[in-house]
Amino acid sequence: MSLAPDVSVDAVVDLCNNYSAADITALCQQAGLLALRANTHVVKIANFEQAARSIKQSQPTQMQFYQ
Repeated sequence: MSLAPDVSVDAVVDLCNNYSAADITALCQQAGLLALRANTHVVKIANFEQAARSIKQSQPTQMQFYQ
């Protein structure tokens, strides 16, 4: 599975502000599954955006400790 040309690392980072590593993993896996459901092997930015709507931060209050 590969990324579409419209996917930039900066765009994905903007979608997962203050996410934990597990949250980012879930986001990427969900985006890949959405691409497969669309019968394609290329993950588009729209897949990441849709996945971001369903993946929520696991522990938003703990992130404040590090700021």
